Amino acid sequence: MKKVIFIVAFVLIASVVFAEYLGNIEVNTNEGLYSVRMWYEGRYSGEEVRAYYALYRGFRTLDKVSNGQMEAARRMLSRYDSVKGDTYSIFVEWGIGYSARTIALIIEFTSNTQFNYWAFIYN
Repeated sequence: MKKVIFIVAFVLIASVVFAEYLGNIEVNTNEGLYSVRMWYEGRYSGEEVRAYYALYRGFRTLDKVSNGQMEAARRMLSRYDSVKGDTYSIFVEWGIGYSARTIALIIEFTSNTQFNYWAFIYN
């Protein structure tokens, strides 16, 4: 039984680790310039992906995302057609050098146009 649980956990974690890189864009908002990178995680529960980032990568949860950061993420998402269940990881970065900051967003589509998200402080 332990072996089966280990195999299932390994497959779940490995599938999240090997996400498909979709690219990056620069987005200029009223808050400034953001660099946005995105990965397609697959059709996994956003809660599963969120748990992976929180537990295995040690990211701290972020309570609020600014309008500019969310606008940058939405612009990246708008480049792809999404359906219910699609889950993405988006990294939004701003600043230069040592003052650069990054947040990670886990996006899970609940329909073709609506989504839930979880935010983390990356650095």
